[in-house]
Amino acid sequence: MLDKYIKIGFTKKTHGAGGYVRAVVEDPYLEDFHNSDFIFIEIYGKPAPFFIENIQESNDILLKIEEINSPEDAKTIISKDIFLREKDLKTAASYMAAPDMDMSFKLVEGYILIDIEKGEIGIIEEVQEFPQQEMAVVDFNNKKIYIPLHPELVTGIDEINKKITLRLPEGLLEL
Repeated sequence: MLDKYIKIGFTKKTHGAGGYVRAVVEDPYLEDFHNSDFIFIEIYGKPAPFFIENIQESNDILLKIEEINSPEDAKTIISKDIFLREKDLKTAASYMAAPDMDMSFKLVEGYILIDIEKGEIGIIEEVQEFPQQEMAVVDFNNKKIYIPLHPELVTGIDEINKKITLRLPEGLLEL
């Protein structure tokens, strides 16, 4: 049986001269991330294992991967998605409820957006940040629409099937 991988975050840019990278890991997965000896980073479209050498937290998570010892080495893993195997998730294994107020919705890019009343709306092509909230960009009836991603609208997130269900405000799709 093939392993299922759950996206838990992403890498950002390099940090310092020692091969560290800045990373973002969603809150429900932080404990599993800290307890893991390795993570998977998407390389050439497939999850590749990387052993964790060190994790430091300041404003960002600073991640050191074994055998990556310079900013040049680290460039191969920047701006990449971070995954854990589903079977390795302990504390976040059943995270299907609505996210809390601190959640970043960046991780739902590529998910199918479903309205609780109207059904499937489309695939989230992009998540854009605005001063007050994040917005999903969805192709709906051959036009791009913006859907607010607010925790109070989210009724569920299905990580395994890559779906997010919302209770959209009445009339939003008719604009």
